[in-house]
Amino acid sequence: MELSLLQFITVSALTLIAIFAGYFKFKTSSSSLCKKLPPGSFGLPLIGESISFIKAQKQDKTGEWIQTRIRKYGPVFKTSLMGSKTVVFTGQAGNRFVFSGSDNGIAGNQVASAAKVLGKHSIFELSGSRHKLVRNALMSFLKPESLQRFVGEIDSLVQKQLFQELDGKDLVQMVVLMKKITFKVTCSLFFGLPEGPEKDALLEDFTIATKGLWAVPLNVPGTIFYRAMQARARISQVLTKLMQNRQKEEKNKPSQKNDIISVFLRLRDEDGKPLQEEEILDNFITLIIGSHDTTTILLSLFIRHLSTDPKTRSEVLQEQEEVVKAVEARDDGKLRWSEIQMMKHTWRVAQELMRLTPPALGNFKCASRDTSFDGFDVPKGYKVLYKS
Repeated sequence: MELSLLQFITVSALTLIAIFAGYFKFKTSSSSLCKKLPPGSFGLPLIGESISFIKAQKQDKTGEWIQTRIRKYGPVFKTSLMGSKTVVFTGQAGNRFVFSGSDNGIAGNQVASAAKVLGKHSIFELSGSRHKLVRNALMSFLKPESLQRFVGEIDSLVQKQLFQELDGKDLVQMVVLMKKITFKVTCSLFFGLPEGPEKDALLEDFTIATKGLWAVPLNVPGTIFYRAMQARARISQVLTKLMQNRQKEEKNKPSQKNDIISVFLRLRDEDGKPLQEEEILDNFITLIIGSHDTTTILLSLFIRHLSTDPKTRSEVLQEQEEVVKAVEARDDGKLRWSEIQMMKHTWRVAQELMRLTPPALGNFKCASRDTSFDGFDVPKGYKVLYKS
């Protein structure tokens, strides 16, 4: 009896898998009928090549993963990642096509996992007038002219965090340290979030959420994506509370605060209506994840390079010593934009590091209509992964 039940379950499971695989293959072939797709492989049903791609990411071998397929298929190839059929563009010609700014049929939508973690109202998911509205709001806050007023505050925050984290320690993990510093500065600068256990817990949740951006979108307990969505829910609670408190403050007594919360709360669309709470929340999460991770990578690469290149280290140190002299010569002893402009060689080193090792491998977009590139068709709905 038990054996026959086990056999029945096994046969049923295998039958369902076979039906699903056949359906997937049929959908893949029928949707691409009469189209010349790039060479490549869609891998396993639903999962595609996601497992090998995510494994390569964890081992810092994503570039090698892509190069292996370039050697096999060429600079444009198809695959399936995070539940989405994808065409990968590499090289300058591919990037020029993606960012041509013309009606090339390429829109900004992310893969399913990233879209869920960042939110459906993230700037990466928007288009048209809504995208322009949110983009202008972000740029008004992040453009150099606006950030100039925060230079002294950022310098003080960084120094404070460095002293706290390095006090009494002979050895530190540099990447972890850079993550802590950039995150805490971001939270203080953007949201005015005070120091305390809540900020530390938020850092942990953002770390978990970031891991779910490019994961198999399987929202069941135990998966990376499930943990990421749980972390996003906790992040949402904290940021929603901050927004609601600021809204109450603004109603009782309008303030002149110019942090990102105030920028979005004051934002109005073409009809004079404010953004919904969910729209603001999704873009706060996008902003923190986007700025925090890339900044951490660049700072870590910069410090590693200085530790292995004595000539560059000496040149950068000499320039920074001149900056320190300029700051100390001022009565208030605070760093200003004029000293930032003195760091020309430091910035050139950072730019070269970003050229050789981009902080972001690339990103996903989506074919909003049937389009083509380099003699290959990219059907509507396919994701497009471009490599930096």
